[in-house]
Amino acid sequence: MQWSYSNAVKNLPIGIALLIEYTAIVIVPLVSLWLFKAKVLPRLWLAIVMVLGGLVVVSRIWDGGLNPVGVMFAVMASLFLSFYFLMGEHLLKKRDTLSTLFYAMTISGVFWLIVTPWWNFQPSILVEQISLTGNLEQVQLPLWATLAWIGLFGSFLPMLFSFLALAHLSATSVGVISTGETVMAFFFAWAWLNEMIDGIQALGGILVIAGIVLAQTSRVKEKDKEPANGNS
Repeated sequence: MQWSYSNAVKNLPIGIALLIEYTAIVIVPLVSLWLFKAKVLPRLWLAIVMVLGGLVVVSRIWDGGLNPVGVMFAVMASLFLSFYFLMGEHLLKKRDTLSTLFYAMTISGVFWLIVTPWWNFQPSILVEQISLTGNLEQVQLPLWATLAWIGLFGSFLPMLFSFLALAHLSATSVGVISTGETVMAFFFAWAWLNEMIDGIQALGGILVIAGIVLAQTSRVKEKDKEPANGNS
């Protein structure tokens, strides 16, 4: 998920990459419907139309302006995020948050040790100074500091807090709340990296987020599906 997301933001504006990634929140109720036979409300289909329509507007597909490689990675991130939410919801019914996070990150670490040629890495580059670019171009930090920031605040803590949330809330609720990331991403991309979107794209983004929230509220809770006991 992190690998595909990183490649998406490398090739797309951050806000647009996140909007595509968060179509995962529409995929979650669809998978729940088709795979787990969960009950959903009819407004799910309206939500899907809103999300797809909003993405068409945000991407300005008629201009052909989006990098197709970036779109491919953003779609991959969406699929991986869907799996993350669904598996997290089911796993945390049976085990605690910290052990789930430990096994998840350990497996990820072992996977990347196998597929990445880490033996070619030159440790000396960790002390090189790199610019934060954009409006922070004059600020330079050693590479190890930026990697530590991404590892702690961009991977470990987000996963920890999302698992903690999934232990108390459904994937539906966590998904709705997490869409706030897209709004914050647009703001920080504008304030820091000078990434701009026009008024029509902003309306498309609002339509996407509204569709995502509507899709998530279409899932029916398990207790709502059980017949009531007792006499009328």
